[in-house]
Amino acid sequence: MTHQTEIDQLYTEYALAAFAKQHVLSYFNGKYLLPITKQPPAQMDWQTGNLKFDNGFTTQAQCMGRFDDQGMWHWAWADETLPESLRQDALALKAYGEQHHINCFRQPELPITWQQCEQLATIVAVLCDADAYHIEQKRKLPESGNRVFTLRQPELAAVWQDNSRGFHSHIIAEFSYYHQYVADKRAPYRQAVAAYLTQQGYDVQQDGSNLSARRGDDVLHYVFDENGRAHNCWDFDKQKNGAPVLSDVCEVLPQMQLYPDIKDVFQAQQASWLGKHLLPCFTLDLAALRPDWVGRKIHMLLPCEPEEGYIGEATEAAHNEFCSINWLAWRLDEQNLCEFLASEAYFQAACEPDNDSLQEHIAAQHDTFQSYRAEREANGKDDETVLINRLGGKIQEGNWTCDPPLPTAFACDTNAEYYRSENSRQNGIKLLQQQIDGTDAVRISYQGKPFYFICSSSG
Repeated sequence: MTHQTEIDQLYTEYALAAFAKQHVLSYFNGKYLLPITKQPPAQMDWQTGNLKFDNGFTTQAQCMGRFDDQGMWHWAWADETLPESLRQDALALKAYGEQHHINCFRQPELPITWQQCEQLATIVAVLCDADAYHIEQKRKLPESGNRVFTLRQPELAAVWQDNSRGFHSHIIAEFSYYHQYVADKRAPYRQAVAAYLTQQGYDVQQDGSNLSARRGDDVLHYVFDENGRAHNCWDFDKQKNGAPVLSDVCEVLPQMQLYPDIKDVFQAQQASWLGKHLLPCFTLDLAALRPDWVGRKIHMLLPCEPEEGYIGEATEAAHNEFCSINWLAWRLDEQNLCEFLASEAYFQAACEPDNDSLQEHIAAQHDTFQSYRAEREANGKDDETVLINRLGGKIQEGNWTCDPPLPTAFACDTNAEYYRSENSRQNGIKLLQQQIDGTDAVRISYQGKPFYFICSSSG
């Protein structure tokens, strides 16, 4: 077996376990808004073995090896210029490789790519039972190359060793984004999820495209498409009466109606002009979330504007207590029809009929929408398009909770100060814990009545 094959197989086995450690570290070092592949600056003290991040967070570190500018990996266990006290993890890994006949751990040098260097960092963090890893990322490689370190810090361990369903569900959801958009699909996602859940003590069963994991009363269920991507991810929380939280939903749920007519979405007196500015994607019966909400229906709408920036940003004169920048509000009547709580002047296109660029943009939006609609109706099932990114669960933060402020009719309590606090480790830890626990990151109410999160969908 080649070392490339060994690295690929081990990475698939341990990708999620290492991701959990790195995800926790990203909150501790105050860089939790950055993609996890962007390593924050850190300084290594070779005398004490301490690695210190730029926000002051300090960990014990072991050197695992270095990646040079010739594409060669050099294991630290073979580098006698380094103190032996800082090579203990590397030496232990070499012994593990000899015991389990893993050649890539036993060869002092390996020709690898930068991607494989990152994969090795992932693997060693788990096999050495470290709390995280760190990769030097220097624009110009010094003579020593970019080094990889395993990290140990009790505060980190206390979080990533959380064996709760909430933590595992959170990690898998975050890794789904990382895998799809950041990591360029380095690991077969389905196998990585199965390996991680097995390591966490779940009984994992796979049947066709379905993967179910059960550990006592904790149940997680995923449906994978033919490309191995996870869709229709059920997270059953027994403490919430078994109410499922779904993510990446591609199939049309029984409670959904795709592409409803505008007359079934908007009140008659507004339908003629709202249909110019908003495209109805689907209608959802709230029985999908709670049986006692059966018959109440909400509508997922796609705004046609702006070309760039936030909706409502160019029409402040039309704002009121209900509608402002990046915030539209509706009243749902007894017939499940929407009444928009502002005038048509809220929409830039209505105020700038001579803005050719904007009008062309909106026309293109309508054309694209109708094209998708016609294709869906002609071909039926579409397993590739994600209809709902997340259904149910807690209100999560986004750019709309930080700036600009919500309209005055609504009371909103958020964790926005966490994002505004530069390099705040304490705030990052609190934010991560809220996400793990399922605590509402955003709490919105109108006249004392709380808002509930229904679903989210990408435009």
